[in-house]
Amino acid sequence: LTVPDSLASSGPRDIPEESRQVQTWSGYLCHDAPAVVAVNVTPRGGRTLSDAMRERAMLFREVPAPRHVAVPGADEAQRIDGWTPGDSPAEPQCLSLIIAAAGDRLVLLTVRTWPRADLDRERDRIASSLALGTSSAES
Repeated sequence: LTVPDSLASSGPRDIPEESRQVQTWSGYLCHDAPAVVAVNVTPRGGRTLSDAMRERAMLFREVPAPRHVAVPGADEAQRIDGWTPGDSPAEPQCLSLIIAAAGDRLVLLTVRTWPRADLDRERDRIASSLALGTSSAES
């Protein structure tokens, strides 16, 4: 994943009670727009990508139709882009979500920021950079 230097990382964290690993980045895109990027890795547990997408539907004001995308290292992946509530109902934010299946794991990437053409390009660039590999702990 390629994340701009303007976003600070939380570092990878294990959350055993939720059976997931997470890393987040937050800061500003294009010098002035708050943004959050998050990657969550969970066991697949027999879930399909459609199941995982339905679980995330509450993040969106209206759930757009998912589309298949290519993610290097993934068995399959889907992406949805839409609006999510912001700090107030009058200020919705743009949300891109990719769910990728890789063996027995699901990887969820979310990129959230404000609606603006330059930010849309940055959001797409970040989302398009997602590639899955094997960590040294899994080798």
